[in-house]
Amino acid sequence: MSTSRPSSAALDAPRTRRPSRVVLLLLALLAVLLPAALAPAPARAEPPASVEVTDTTRSVDPEILEHRLAEIDFRTEVRLVVLILDVTEHDLDPADDRALNDAVLDHARSSDPSLLSADGSHWADGTVILALDPNNRFLGSYAGEDVKLSDSDFEAVQDAMRDPARDADWDGSLEAGAKKYASLLHRPWWRHPAALVAAAAVVVGAVVVVVVVVVDARLRLVATL
Repeated sequence: MSTSRPSSAALDAPRTRRPSRVVLLLLALLAVLLPAALAPAPARAEPPASVEVTDTTRSVDPEILEHRLAEIDFRTEVRLVVLILDVTEHDLDPADDRALNDAVLDHARSSDPSLLSADGSHWADGTVILALDPNNRFLGSYAGEDVKLSDSDFEAVQDAMRDPARDADWDGSLEAGAKKYASLLHRPWWRHPAALVAAAAVVVGAVVVVVVVVVDARLRLVATL
């Protein structure tokens, strides 16, 4: 009695390769990250609840600057405060890197306590402060705990202010700082550069893996012919 067994041709016949788990995982991540990265920004836009410009140096026209800043949309309601002052008027040394910080704090304590929290240990909730000392070339940004940015985002705001300030465009510097702050405050996670980089990495990884799988399948097919 003879027994039948598959021929060698049948054993070696090419089979359809199922996607690997790595490919499926990459494609799943791509499906989640890519639409989020490309989605439009949230529709909600809130102009500042109030805009206050205090200029002790007569470097800007407060009324005009207030009007320009009032047209900037944030993602939440804020009290936007602009302080233009001279640190030497607060008995501070311009050679001290923290002179502007101390001058803004001194102004708050002596002239506008509403800028501070009840215990005086933080800036008041909902408050965003942009500060500038044209005479001694200082600029800074400060905020209440609920509307503050990360350290790197605070630096980005100051970087946005710096170029106009170098050209003595004080209005432009403060407007650029306010716009940058508005763009960063409560920014959706998928708008963060790291998320965009991750989405791009997933796209590249998925393409590479798919190409490798396709090429490998073709090589196996050729080898069996």
